[in-house]
Amino acid sequence: MGYILKHIDVVSAVKVNALIGAILSFLLGIVYGGLSVILPLLSGNLGAGALAGGALCIGSLIAFPLAGAIFGALFGLVYAFIYNLVAQYIGGIELVLNEKPGQAVNKPLPQQEKKPQN
Repeated sequence: MGYILKHIDVVSAVKVNALIGAILSFLLGIVYGGLSVILPLLSGNLGAGALAGGALCIGSLIAFPLAGAIFGALFGLVYAFIYNLVAQYIGGIELVLNEKPGQAVNKPLPQQEKKPQN
């Protein structure tokens, strides 16, 4: 059973991409911060280099996720906007969805169910 993704909600794309960007950038910040602390210690520089490494570590754990969230949100905004424009002319991405085992084939979605009137 195939479906076509014709539209991406821009606000949803911005939120999701901002969170993904922040998470990935935080992980990158951990690596960068760890290296900025370990490398001065391995080189024997226990003075200003170690202090600067600690400051870089803390700064990277704050700045990297913030920058990742901002750039992720911007890329999500641009991507969703361009996708919506392109999908109008050439169609969207074709999705093939499979039913989970043990579920009814024609089960209506919760918002489609009709409530009995009294």
